Amino acid sequence: MDSATLSPRTAGVLGYAGLIPFVLAALMLHGPWPGTALAAQVFIAYGATILAFLGGIQWGLALSPGSGRATERAVVGVLPSLVAWLALLVSAATATIVLAGGFAALLLWERVRCPVTGSPWYPGLRARLTAAVLACHAAALAGIVTSA
Repeated sequence: MDSATLSPRTAGVLGYAGLIPFVLAALMLHGPWPGTALAAQVFIAYGATILAFLGGIQWGLALSPGSGRATERAVVGVLPSLVAWLALLVSAATATIVLAGGFAALLLWERVRCPVTGSPWYPGLRARLTAAVLACHAAALAGIVTSA
């Protein structure tokens, strides 16, 4: 499927499916079982992966013909991977906060400095997905703090 023909419905289904690991791991952090340390590790690893993926989107946009602010997109596109990597090196609570900050900052930067204009439905979908991811981070952080 060519990116120009990606439908909002397909993008939405794929985007919301990507929330499943966030939701499941965040819920597992609130269970009465001994697997909460693993659930935190899964949550953080998946969050780092998705944050790095969002940075990759910026690189793809920077390489696209006619992309505005290509250099800025490329520079900012590297930052999520670095933030994600750092989040893998700190405590679970700190990592959850760092990743949430990364998701929020990237969305804010996208909105203010470099909006994605090719697909009119993308900004709304991106905002809804990020809001859900941030809610999962808040739930995960509550579970991590409670289980500590």
